[in-house]
Amino acid sequence: MQIVEHSVIGTRSAVLRLRRPGHGLQFVVFPMFHVASPEFYAAVSERLRRCDLLVVEGVSGRSVLSWALTATYRFMPANQRSGLVEDGIPYTELGVPVINPDVTAGEFGQDWRRLPLRTRLLVWLVMPVVAVLQFFGGRRRLLGREIELDDLSADAADHELTEELDGVFGGTRDERLLAALSEIHRERSAERIDVAVVYGAAHTAAIVHGLLRRHGYRPRSSEWLTVVAPTEPAPMHAPKPTPVHAPKPTTVHVPKPRTEPEPQAEPDRAPARPEATDARSELVQVALARRMAVAEPAAYRPKLAHALDVLALRLGDLGHREEALSAADEAVDIFEELDELHPGTYRTALGIATSNFALQLDRIGRREDALAVDEQAVELLRSADRNDPGRRADGLGHALTNLAVSLAHFDRDDEALAVAREAVELHQAAGHRPAAYSRALVILAERLSDVGASDEALATAVRATSAARGATPTELAAALRKKSVLLLRRFARAGEALAAAEEALALQRRTGPPDSEELAWSLRYTAEALHALDRSEEAVALDEEALPIWRSLAERYPAAHEAALADALAVHAEHRRALHQS
Repeated sequence: MQIVEHSVIGTRSAVLRLRRPGHGLQFVVFPMFHVASPEFYAAVSERLRRCDLLVVEGVSGRSVLSWALTATYRFMPANQRSGLVEDGIPYTELGVPVINPDVTAGEFGQDWRRLPLRTRLLVWLVMPVVAVLQFFGGRRRLLGREIELDDLSADAADHELTEELDGVFGGTRDERLLAALSEIHRERSAERIDVAVVYGAAHTAAIVHGLLRRHGYRPRSSEWLTVVAPTEPAPMHAPKPTPVHAPKPTTVHVPKPRTEPEPQAEPDRAPARPEATDARSELVQVALARRMAVAEPAAYRPKLAHALDVLALRLGDLGHREEALSAADEAVDIFEELDELHPGTYRTALGIATSNFALQLDRIGRREDALAVDEQAVELLRSADRNDPGRRADGLGHALTNLAVSLAHFDRDDEALAVAREAVELHQAAGHRPAAYSRALVILAERLSDVGASDEALATAVRATSAARGATPTELAAALRKKSVLLLRRFARAGEALAAAEEALALQRRTGPPDSEELAWSLRYTAEALHALDRSEEAVALDEEALPIWRSLAERYPAAHEAALADALAVHAEHRRALHQS
């Protein structure tokens, strides 16, 4: 999610609206800059007047430290040729209640003094240099590509110094802000109000992720405001520009019609995902449904949401993870709006789409966010389809399986096991659904292995393999991999493990993308079984085929795959040592 972007039209900041299904309250997050064009602050002020409560950043009190730090940006508007001004929005005069949960100057100073002395000395030394650079080149820096910010890069710390300073400028301040927002949620979530959160752009990622993890609020729409445009700088002593209204807001949503006929029946969902071979058919379906939804929203917006949901799964299977996440997010958007217009009618579809959105978050390594969304999906589906075992398995059973995976990422093994067992029971009650049932059994086998129940884990993996014989090659390969790793690591039955791994590898080569994570795991488990059978030369060859896949995945999605790459490199080294000793 982009927070600040740079393009030929200038630097823009995304005003984000966060909502949670079934709640009237909206958090409107304004990523702010200490210095910007006067038009930016005029546009922000105009929108703040429409809100019902303002939560505003600002360290209260005065200190030499805060004066020195703020001087680094106060030098920018001192150069009148820049055309920039400081944030002078009179928040308390906008006619809207204001709260300020930020730290005091004394508390800020305490956090500062916790930094190592060398870090504090370095900052004091570079502040005069930064101030001079800001005076002469501040506008150019605001129009540079390095100003861009998204919700992933905002969380990333490049080195030790960055982490230390983040603890002072974020850390306690972010936690205090989120505590205040949580209190507002508890007291006023049922009210239809807009709560503006006016904090520096660097805090935005923490705000968005924190509200998602704690309470399930997700960005529902966005509006771009221009921070600074690449115009010629104003002449010396030019009069202060007159504030102008910002452009009409644009959002990513299809507008809600004022009235809408009774909905048609929810589109039938495919009982199992198609094989990951090509996404062109789903792209065509989305394009057709999008076009028809403009003319006949009541009939085609549900179809558009369903098509986007299917497309997201297919794109994710093919490794196009950002595109998959975007499609899944849009599907949830539409189903949420439909559920609000027709309470209960689209609840199952919304829950399933929410669970699929969580799956895409997990695939790019945003695991804390994925867990929060998985819990939200299960909450949506708990009360749905109680008298229809098939639909309940497709909905709640699917969501519980995804939740079990997310819980396991955080070593919540007992909870994950209980959730996985419940999912399998729902699929058993639903009858013949081999793809979904085999996947649920694979996840249960993993959770049993996590808690040391090896015998039951292997028996469950064998059941998963048997069920998957009537499913898709993708599900069968997953079941075979789990059976192989249990046979080898828990029972040292290398011959049987190799047979299962080789069958999974053959299926993956035949049906999956050539650079998928699933192929990399199949190569890994086959190599481990070969190594156990003293066939190290073959094991090394498979390692060397898998490593480029792991490197590519880790480069694109480090949070999700860096650990797997490190493990693969260690295993490869072990196999090479065995080969050289033989």
